[in-house]
Amino acid sequence: MNDEIRRSNDELPEGWAKTTLEDVAEVTMGQSPESKFYNDKGLGLPFFQGKAEFGAYSPTVRKWCSVPTKIALPNDILMSVRAPVGPTNRATEKCCIGRGLASIRAKQFVEQAYIHKYLKHLGPWLSEQGTGTTFKAISGDFIRVVPFPLAPLAEQKRIADKLESVLGRVDACRARLDRVPALLKRFRQSVLAAATSGKLTEEWREVRTGSEHGADVIKSDRIRKERLLRADPSLAKKKSSLESKINEEYLFELPETWAFTSWGTVSEWITYGFTRPMPQAKSGRRLVTAKDVRNFNLAISTSYFTTETAFNQLSDKDRPKRGDLLLTKDGTIGRTTLVRTDEPFCINQSVAVCWLRSTEMEKSYLEIVANAEFTQAFIRDKAQGMAIQHLSITDFAQCPLPVPPLPEQQEIVRRVEALFAFADRIEARLATAQKTVERLTPATLAKAFRGELVPQDPNDEPASVLLERFRATGNDSETPKKRKARLTKEHSGES
Repeated sequence: MNDEIRRSNDELPEGWAKTTLEDVAEVTMGQSPESKFYNDKGLGLPFFQGKAEFGAYSPTVRKWCSVPTKIALPNDILMSVRAPVGPTNRATEKCCIGRGLASIRAKQFVEQAYIHKYLKHLGPWLSEQGTGTTFKAISGDFIRVVPFPLAPLAEQKRIADKLESVLGRVDACRARLDRVPALLKRFRQSVLAAATSGKLTEEWREVRTGSEHGADVIKSDRIRKERLLRADPSLAKKKSSLESKINEEYLFELPETWAFTSWGTVSEWITYGFTRPMPQAKSGRRLVTAKDVRNFNLAISTSYFTTETAFNQLSDKDRPKRGDLLLTKDGTIGRTTLVRTDEPFCINQSVAVCWLRSTEMEKSYLEIVANAEFTQAFIRDKAQGMAIQHLSITDFAQCPLPVPPLPEQQEIVRRVEALFAFADRIEARLATAQKTVERLTPATLAKAFRGELVPQDPNDEPASVLLERFRATGNDSETPKKRKARLTKEHSGES
């Protein structure tokens, strides 16, 4: 960016002139009034201070100032001068500006829109110029001597108009792209809803001749689970058992060959991780918390470590295995994923684990059900707590689980994976498109202020003449003292 700024002043087109911002604009640094002059009753002028407020305050947090200090008028350029440095916008109304803002107004013979677009071009560079320890800021003295490539007045207008048109199309494209993630999210939710209601495989069932039924899968699983519990009597005493009843309030219509069971019936044990403090280490065994559990994905590679000694002291409930289902139960509840790794790891109390070690059901189908909206709605309904949400594992054990025949489970998994892969490809293309669009604005602005966006007209009055005119009029047709008197008069309502 520094090279770009240098080129914008060292390689100017014919007819342009090198100058600084103070030669073409009046710069007013904001000053915060005394706190006793603030109010929320609409007395005085709207007050804005820093960041991207720029006259766009929400009515619920809007402030007014009854005795304004520094005043900006409609169409003035407002620049954030601290935390963050650089963002600009136009003032939409007469307002009082605080220490976080500077007001910039074009002098006579200079297009305000031209200056605004140039400052937008400088935004990334300006953000690097901030100094300070508590927060980064730039001073009025610095802003005033910012290099400024002055084009002939007629060309300023052409550049500003062209940028308005081009960047407007870029913004429209960005807005359309920004809507795609929400569309993809709805698409995936629709796929999961169709998969778990039977609609996704409706045509597939019509051509099937088999006599399989989901009830047969449930019966077979019950036998397999009883066999496992007999082999491990201690496990049979856990809360999750064959008697986990279905919460019938959440049942819905299923295809004829499907049946309902509950998560507590399918699982041998629904529990959660350790509650005692665990040491963290730079290496050792992975310690998974709720932040590492995503929908359909376990981000184990970014999780913390605990020591090998501490890990070995944990019980089986704290150490899930491949094929178990993880579920966030504290804070942001409901994110679920299968364990698809053989790497040993442990979980803390914010993560529930649903053992699926005896079922013959497709584990990926169970993951689909857990992420489907009806399951997520059940989880939200059962959540408890005000500041932090919690999910009871005994409640989750009663959540309905629709069971199709095994061949249909496999077909559902195949179709969902194909549709999700399609969505993933769109997402990848979206990311590429968004990167391209984000490069368009700075590239277009850079091109504009190199004099390459619109053609030069040899009949345009050179910018050097504008500079001479500034000097002839004392650099401004209105001195700061006169401007202050005028603004005070305007604010008082005098004519």
